[in-house]
Amino acid sequence: AEYLKHETNTHDERAAIAHAALTRSVSRSLLPRNDTFDQLTRHAHSSLDSYLESELLTREVVAVEETYRVNRTIGVKEITLKGKVDAVFKGANGECIVDFKTSSSISGKKEGYERQLAFYDLLLRENSHETTEACIILIGDDSVTEHPITLNDTTRQELAETLEIVLNELITGKWRV
Repeated sequence: AEYLKHETNTHDERAAIAHAALTRSVSRSLLPRNDTFDQLTRHAHSSLDSYLESELLTREVVAVEETYRVNRTIGVKEITLKGKVDAVFKGANGECIVDFKTSSSISGKKEGYERQLAFYDLLLRENSHETTEACIILIGDDSVTEHPITLNDTTRQELAETLEIVLNELITGKWRV
């Protein structure tokens, strides 16, 4: 995020800023300082280096780590939905919602990620963004891969229906069986 936020700096300056932010973040960890901690720290910096060498850095940034809110009225209750989006880049035909992941794979988790990005799509669209695409950027020690996530009327409708059901359950305290 820090790399993306400092667009006016050179690549090397941005990389130094990103590594400094990562070092600060790791230093605040509550994990015990042992070999595992050292290995996690090396992995984090190695993953950052993979991303910094990626061609995906050439995208134009629209937003980084922004929180978006939407108000909804369910029955007589006013609620606020909110989410913090990792990044929004300019896409081919609008904006692309980006979620960064550092796991080794997204297999078996894709449905959850689709729902997460559809939720972000809802938040962004209701905050005047023209989102047309979404992706998971999977960052590992040796590679950075982009996994497109479908955003269309069907995914948006499925999210709206699920959201309505879940919000009603939370408000009424009556759960599906």
